[in-house]
Amino acid sequence: MAIALTGEVELPAARETVWAKLNDPDMLRSCIPGCEHLEKLSDTEFQAVAVTKIGPVKARWKGKVRLSDLDPPNSYRISGDGEGGIAGFARGTAAVSLVDNEAGTLLSYHVEAQIGGKIAQLGQRLVLGSSKKLADEFFKNFAAAVSTEAVTPGSGEADGPSPRIPSIEDSQMPVIQSDDGCPLHVEVVGPETAPVLMFSNSLGVDLSMWKHQIAPFARHFRVVSYDRRGHGRSGVAPGPYDMERLARDDLAIMDRLGLDRVNFCGLSIGGMVGQWLAANAPERIDRLVLSNTSCYYPLKDPWHERIKTVSEGGVGTIADTVLGMWFTKDFHAGEPKTIEHFRHMLVSTPVDGYIACAAAVRDMDHREILAKIAAPTLVIAGRHDNSTTIEAAEFIRSRIAGAQLTILDAAHISCVERPDAFNAEVLGFLTA
Repeated sequence: MAIALTGEVELPAARETVWAKLNDPDMLRSCIPGCEHLEKLSDTEFQAVAVTKIGPVKARWKGKVRLSDLDPPNSYRISGDGEGGIAGFARGTAAVSLVDNEAGTLLSYHVEAQIGGKIAQLGQRLVLGSSKKLADEFFKNFAAAVSTEAVTPGSGEADGPSPRIPSIEDSQMPVIQSDDGCPLHVEVVGPETAPVLMFSNSLGVDLSMWKHQIAPFARHFRVVSYDRRGHGRSGVAPGPYDMERLARDDLAIMDRLGLDRVNFCGLSIGGMVGQWLAANAPERIDRLVLSNTSCYYPLKDPWHERIKTVSEGGVGTIADTVLGMWFTKDFHAGEPKTIEHFRHMLVSTPVDGYIACAAAVRDMDHREILAKIAAPTLVIAGRHDNSTTIEAAEFIRSRIAGAQLTILDAAHISCVERPDAFNAEVLGFLTA
C-alpha cells in the first residue's frame, strides 16, 4: 500500500539551529513518539527502534535511516526501511526543506512510503491518519524543544512574546464533524479576542497554500483555515458535491467554534463557496474577499474531460496541465521547490474527493445570487490567470453593490505567486 504525507511547521529558531537539531540523535530520540533507541552510525546514517500503535496493531519497528542530497542548512532527503515483525514492513523517502520566515524557520516535508503486511490490511485512511498524527506529535515535541533552546535566560534575545508556531496543535478543534458526519481538519491561530478571518482553499490543495498569509494575518485576526472535504487531512464523503454542500461545511466549522460572524477569504473554489455563503447566510459574513474565482462556467466539456481523465488515471495525469494554469512560467523557473510542493499536494489529493469537488465547480451557477451579497467585497484577479479570468472577476464585481476589483501580476494561485501584494491588498481591505 502506498501512502503520501505533506506538511509544514513553523519553528521559532534560526535555520542553522533547526538543521543542527534535526541531525542531533539526542534531540531526535526525545521527540520521536515511542522511540526506544536511536544511534548515529555515521554522518549520514542512523539506526532506530520505536514502538507505535496504528489502530489495533502495536509493533516494535527496527530499521535504518540514511541521509542524502544534503544541502546544509537548507534541505536533504531521508530514505529508510523498517521491519515490524508480523505487523509488516515500511520503506520510503522524505524530502525535507528549511527556509527562513518571520517566525524563524519554515520546515516543509513530503513523505512517500510503501507499507506491507498486517498493518496494510487496516486500510489507507486509518494508516494515513495515524501516520499524520505521529508526524504532528513529533513536530509538536520538536518545536517545543527548539523553542526552549532558542530563547534561554541571558541569551540576549529581545524581550517580548515568544514566536507563534501555527500548527494543528494551536487549534481549539483540529477535527470537526460536518452536519453529514464528514470529518474536517481545521487549524486556528491568532489572538482569541481578535476578529475572525476564515481562509478557503483552491481545488486540489490543502490549507498549507496559505503559508504566506497565516503569520502576517494572525497578528490582526483569529485565523481559521481548513482542508476541504476530499482534500488533505479531511474525510472523503461520497460525491458528487455541490456548492451548498461545501458551504455548509464552513457553517459547521463556524458553529462548532462558536463563531457568529467571520471575515471570509476564498480563492478559486474557495471564492465560489464564499459567494454562496455571503448570498445565503449573510448574517455570518462581515467582509468578503473573492480571489481568482468565477461565478459560472458556460463550457462544461473541459470539466467533463478533466473528471474523466482523473477518474481513469488519477490526479497525477493532470498535474502538469494544472500547475501550468496555477503559476506563470517565470514563477515555475524561479521557484522550483514551491512548484514541487504544490505538485505533491495535487497528486496526493484523493481521486474521489477531487472528482466530487470538480463536479461542484462544473455545475455551479451563482450569477443570480450575486446581487444578494451585501457584505463589503474585494474581488482579486490575476493578470495571467486563464482559469478564472479578469473578465470573470469584473462580472462578479459588477453584480455586487460597492465591490472593489484589484488585479495582481500573477496567474491563478495569486496568494503564493505574489504574497506581498496579495497580503497588502487583503489586509488593507479588511482593516479599512
